[in-house]
Amino acid sequence: DAESGSVMGESCVVKELLPHIESNYRTTGERALQGWSMGGQGALLMAFKYPTLWSSVVAMAAGLCTGAELKEELPQVFDEMHASVGDYDDSSAWAWVKKNAALLSRGSPALQIICGYQDSQLYRSQRMHELLDELGIEHGYQEIEGVGHESAKIYPFSGMVGMLFHADHFVSTAKAKL
Repeated sequence: DAESGSVMGESCVVKELLPHIESNYRTTGERALQGWSMGGQGALLMAFKYPTLWSSVVAMAAGLCTGAELKEELPQVFDEMHASVGDYDDSSAWAWVKKNAALLSRGSPALQIICGYQDSQLYRSQRMHELLDELGIEHGYQEIEGVGHESAKIYPFSGMVGMLFHADHFVSTAKAKL
């Protein structure tokens, strides 16, 4: 969510979309989250901040920047969404994974990070992979050869891999495959 309230992405998903789905549709209670680039960063942020809401999360080419990096690379986005670099960093995926490391290390949600080997975001995915290892948080990690920060090239591979990953981590579908 933006500090100013002008953009409410997290609230929309957590406080509006999920309750709407749960109250209007028959569900198993299992939930998947998947995103690319900024959406991949958002998927991990929501996984780390609300780990009990999700069964599985796939982040593709996640834009896991620090506040200083975001302010430099996308100043208009930074200014619209955040009051300061410190506020961003305190509420980032980097901060939430550390705050909830004990809960996340129990294996829920299942986490998968996918990034192209030529992607400009690769070093950020690698940093998160290393941090998850340091914190003892189980996760999958894949680098795709020959792919940059190009959704058209990553989706055909990671979209299907992501759906299979989710199916493997939903109790209802994992049991059905036995």
